[in-house]
Formats: sequence, C-alpha cells, structure tokens
Amino acid sequence: LLDHLAFAGNTEVKVAPAAAGEISSSGAKRRAKREVSARLVVPPAPMAPKTTMATVTHYITAEEKDGKVHKLTIKTDWVLHDTPYCECFHMREQMTIEACAEGAVVTKGFGLIFSQRTFVKSMIQSASLATQKKNAGPFIEFLQKRGGAESDGAAFEEPEDIEVIQVVDATIKGFDVSKEADLLLAEDWSASNFLLDHLAFVGATEVTVAPACAGEISSAGGKRRAKREISARLLVPPAPMAPKTTMATITQYITAEEKDGKVHKLVVKTDWVLLDTPYCDSFYMREQMTILASPKGATVTKGFGLIFTKRTFVKSIIESTSLATQKKNSEPFVEFLQSRGAGRGPPRALSLGDDASTTAASSRQALPSLLSTRTISSKSLGSPKADAGRVVVEVWELQRRLTLFHTTWQAPFLPHDGEKQWRWVDKEYRTHPWAVESLEASGDSDTPALKLPWHLQQRQGGAGWEVQSTPTSDADGWAYGLDLYQSDELWFANPTWFHCRRRLWRIELQDATANGLSALECMSPRSLRRRSGARM
Repeated sequence: LLDHLAFAGNTEVKVAPAAAGEISSSGAKRRAKREVSARLVVPPAPMAPKTTMATVTHYITAEEKDGKVHKLTIKTDWVLHDTPYCECFHMREQMTIEACAEGAVVTKGFGLIFSQRTFVKSMIQSASLATQKKNAGPFIEFLQKRGGAESDGAAFEEPEDIEVIQVVDATIKGFDVSKEADLLLAEDWSASNFLLDHLAFVGATEVTVAPACAGEISSAGGKRRAKREISARLLVPPAPMAPKTTMATITQYITAEEKDGKVHKLVVKTDWVLLDTPYCDSFYMREQMTILASPKGATVTKGFGLIFTKRTFVKSIIESTSLATQKKNSEPFVEFLQSRGAGRGPPRALSLGDDASTTAASSRQALPSLLSTRTISSKSLGSPKADAGRVVVEVWELQRRLTLFHTTWQAPFLPHDGEKQWRWVDKEYRTHPWAVESLEASGDSDTPALKLPWHLQQRQGGAGWEVQSTPTSDADGWAYGLDLYQSDELWFANPTWFHCRRRLWRIELQDATANGLSALECMSPRSLRRRSGARM
C-alpha cells in the first residue's frame, strides 16, 4: 500500500503509529487499522489544485487457513482536505485479494459517501469514476510487477468507437505512415512527431507531455499501441462568454497495424477535455483519425463527436459551435499534413492575433478613428448618450465568491477573468477607460472607481451614481450567474447555486463645454497610455 502511494506520485507520506487495539487477532482472522497522511496528485479539473493533503485510513483483514492467508480484504477511506467541496464527501475503496494456484485474484471497487448535500454531486461522481477507470490499468501493472510478472498487454483500455461527423477526407502525397507511427509509439516524445507539431501549428502553448506509464506502450499480434497524455494551453475561438485561451488535458490513444514489417494503418483517437471554458464540465470531445498507407503517401480521414457527461441547456449551442470550429480547422489541418508529406516545414503557426481574437484585431484597426472622432465612444465608455450637453454613463460592477458556501463577495480573481478583475468595467467587460490607476484600489472600492474627465460634471440636482434594477436583479440590483457572462439570459435574481454576480450603475453628467471635445481630449492619462501601447 505504501509502495503504491509512491508509485502514483504522492509525497509527504506519514504513517501514524498504531494505537492500542488497532492490531488484533481472533480465531482465524487478523485485523489492523492504520492511518496515513499524504499529499496526493489531483487530476486536472476546473478550480482544483494540483495537489491536496489527504487522510487515508486502511482497515485490513487477513483470513487464514492451514497457517496461510487465503483472503485479504482492505477497506480504505480517502478524505481530501484541499479540493473544492471536499467537506461534502469522502471515498471508500474496497479491495479483495484471494490466493490461487497461480498467484492471486484481485477485485477492487469504490463508492462515494456524501456527508452533506451539494449541487455538484453528479459532477463529483462522474469525475471520480473517470479517475478510478484511468488508474485501474497502472494499478494492475503495479501489482503484476510486484508479483514478479511482466504485463502481457497494454495496461489501459482503449476508448470505444463513437458516431462521428466526418470533417476531413484527403490524400496526402509523400506522407510516410511507418515513420510517423514510429515517432508516435516511441517512449521519448522529445523528437518531433506530427501530433506535437500540429499543436504548435495551431498556437498551443505550455505543452507538457506526461511520461508514459508502465504498460502504456505495448506490442502484440501485429499491433503496436500507446496511450499518451498531454496538457496544453489552447486558443479559444471567439465566442460570447469564452476566454481567449484555456488549459486542456489531451489524451491520445494510438494504434499502428503492421503488415510485412511496415505500418499500413494508423488510428489515433483523441479526447479533448477543456478546463476553463463555460460548461466545460458538461462534455468533452473525441476525435477519431485514420491514416491508411498508399503507394504515393496516405489517405487521411478524420471525424469528431461530443460526449456529454451531464445535461445542459446549451447542448445545441456547444454542438453547433464545435461543428463550425472543426470545419473551419479542417483545411489548415490538411495543409499542415501536405507540408509535412512534402518535406517542408509547417505553414506559419496561428497566433492569438491571427484568428482567435477577431474582436481584438478589429478594435486595433478602429483605433485611429476613435482618437479623431468628436463624440464620446460608447464602446469605450459604457453607454454614454449625449443630449444638449447631457451625458449618461453606465458601468458594470462584477464580483465572485470563493465557493457557494461563502457569503463574502470580492472582485473577480480567477486567472481567466483578465480585465474583469478591475471590478468596474464597460459593457464589453473591459477595464473602463476612466478607471483609477490601481487594480487593488479599483477592486476594493464599493462605488464606481472612475476618475471623470475634467469637462464632465455631475448634473445639477443629480443623484450621482445609482444602481439600476433589471428584470433579472434582486432588490439591491444584483443578478447572479454561473460565470461572468454578457448575455442577459444567463443571469438570475436568486443567488443560490451561483458563484458570480453583477449589477449596473448609472450617472448623469453635464458636459461643461459648449460643443464637446474630441475623444482624445476626453480620455484620462492612464487610458491614453494603455491605448497608445495597443497601437504599437
């Protein structure tokens, strides 16, 4: 048990001394209870830390016959301390090991025990099941090595075929299937293979390849198989509520079929699990690619399907967006393979400015006209409306809370929140051009932390900044949502089950000048510096 903790990459393992009565013997049974504390590796998941401290309690029973143990039962309670919602549940594993002539028969199962209600119960259950299935192969391999035997095959289960929508069907001249298969099935992925090179081509960064576990590269019956896991930061196509990039876990299952010493068929199944996008906990994507060798190169077909792990009202939106993205990326993918088959370097890699942020690109192009116009830009200032010197300015206040059980709200703090961390933002959730210099001061302010241009003054008799009620807000003007969305349809008046909230503030101002000033004159020094930097 201790060796397996180390095998799984866990650290800071400490075994508590056995208390009186925790080791006993009665009849043909011997029993023990042992408590272990350890820092465990946490599978990638939204808001989850990379590691967590845990208390692991083992209840061990050995049944003897003729002086030998013929059955060993181990029940283990795993109590996590640092993961989201860890106070709501713990896991119990039950393993039975029965002696046999050839060694032992091992069975193992698990269950979750919930100590309090939580709306993420189904998410915890599905994530735990996926982790248990993923760890089953390496656990068997570990026991086989401990028993002195080598594995007779791969210690992983290849995902089943699903119904896919085909998006690529192309002939690639000069593509060497055998060579590419050798690179993919190598234990060392430091060499350039086409899957890693394609990730670089589509603009992925922070790419990390996990070492191949025992049994994850195998060969049997004319087939060579491998399973490789990659983490990477991917560009996200422009979409409402979506961040510009997201971390992802990419698991690739590779099978090469050989004939006469050469690979004639290469199959790659890839599971894409996004970690930072809206509703990413509801689904993941599976791509299936088949590459068949031909005299002049290879024939490549590729399709994809979505696997939903729970129900979501935006399912149709996810499906249509995924299909559009796959179709859009199919032509660059074929171009990438053709360049590789021809022995050329890959086409120019995509970057955030090229494709993943059309909005940002158009904003840069529009900047000169913004600086020369004689009206205040509604895109920059929220919703100013000029009427004989009257200017109405609106600003959104955004906040988050740590968990559903916290009653304290604060300025957005997650890495993907970006400019939303300023708390006071314009209609597009960007830092307001009139924001004060300090992010900390802006986030701590309970009223709009804006520095008005000198020529705009509060209207005589005006009330100053006022909270505006909306159809989806509560009595204090707050509306609540799962994330900081811009669409009004995704906000509700009840805070239960929601991590985020927003409210709209408005002020009426009077332009002190007769004819108004240019937008360049209206902007604060900080705003000018930021926009000048954007142009460069």
